[in-house]
Formats: sequence, C-alpha cells, structure tokens
Amino acid sequence: MRNDRTLLQRIYTNLNEIIQGAENGTQLPSEPKLASELGVSRTILREALTLHEIHGSIVRRHGAGTFVVHTRPRIDSGLEVFDTVEALAMKSGLEMRCAMLKIIPRAAKKEESVILKLMPEARVLQITRVMEVDQRPVAFMMDVVPEDLVDTEQLDRNFDGSILKYFLAKEKGFVATSHSEIKPEQAGPQLAELLKVRDEEVILSFNSKVYNRNGEIVYIYRDFFLPEHFNFHVLRRVEPFP
Repeated sequence: MRNDRTLLQRIYTNLNEIIQGAENGTQLPSEPKLASELGVSRTILREALTLHEIHGSIVRRHGAGTFVVHTRPRIDSGLEVFDTVEALAMKSGLEMRCAMLKIIPRAAKKEESVILKLMPEARVLQITRVMEVDQRPVAFMMDVVPEDLVDTEQLDRNFDGSILKYFLAKEKGFVATSHSEIKPEQAGPQLAELLKVRDEEVILSFNSKVYNRNGEIVYIYRDFFLPEHFNFHVLRRVEPFP
C-alpha cells in the first residue's frame, strides 16, 4: 500500500511538471500514451489525473480529452446589483480594459423590434466589446440599443463601450433593473476566435433585458464570460412561513 502511495505521488509530480510546462488549453496525450510515457499503469495514471482535476489544474471533457487549465485571477461578484463589468473587476482588485470596440448602426432585426417595441423601420446601435484582463480575453459583450436613445456624437468623443455607464450618467433612473437568462453554451467558431478558446469550450452566456424605472425595456444585451475568470454568486433569503 505504501509503495502504491509513493508511486501515485511520483506520477502526480511528473504530471505536474508536464502541466506547468504547457500553455493554458494544451491537450495532454491520450491516457494510453501518457501511461506508456510515464511507465505506469492506466489505473495509477487515472488516480493522479483525478487529483489534478480536483485541484483545478486540468479539465477532462468526455469525448474530447484532457486539457491544461492554469489558475488565473478571477472576478468574484454577486449578481444582486446591476453594475458594469469594469466595476466588478475593480472590486476584485483587477484591471479590465476594452481590447476591441465596434459600434455598428443598423436596422433592427424583427425579434429586436418586438422586444424593444420599435417601429418596423427603426434603427439600432450594435455595440460589441472584447474585454481583457492581463492582456487575455475574458468576455465578449454585445449591446443592442435604439439609435434614438443615444447621442452618437458624444459616443465618438469619449465613449468607452459601456452603454450601461452611458445611461447611468445620462439620467438617474433611466436604467433601473436587468433580467438575465444565464446558461452555459459552447463557444462556436466566432466567439472562440474572439476569446481565443476552442470551438467546443463551454462559456457562460447572459441573455438580458434592461428596464427603466417605468418597467420599459431600454436595451438588450448578450454577454459571454469565460468561466475560469469569473465567480458569480447569488445571496438568497428564506421566505417567512405563513
């Protein structure tokens, strides 16, 4: 038994050297090949891999393989308060910057017109951003806002991409609440290229509507976050018994 523990520790250490020497997202060799290279049975190898998975240094995806995951700074935040992602990063002691900003005036799509209660010929601004921490992409954000709600000349002068910040500065109560559907989904080719991950990488999607104090939808947005950079949580309370 002691020999088994000693062997497991050695294989764990050998694997750690391989993992630390690999770039984030690197796929490790298959279990048979890795076991052969390390001169150990697949049983011991799996035990060592399980320990690394528990410690968060690798992730094993069914049908895809085992991938290196280096520990990175995380943005830790509750979801009770609607705030800019830059503010969330600052509260976690991290500096976030907009690495790519695109503002595209276009005709509203049918589903956008329905949600925002726009006339058929209405136009919107599509604002997209790639956000970085430590020069690494961590989020892709897309806002869709009716064009007539935004002073485009002001955007040209000092707009940093945050439409929420713009509206908060514009008028108190102009934006009041946000309703989001949160779900995991695969990145796909376009997001994978922007966020520098694999197509099959699972990311966190926020599909949201933003309301003013009168309960009217002001704008909609879709945000995509890399889970290893964000730790979202919710404070819940127990309703009193009748």
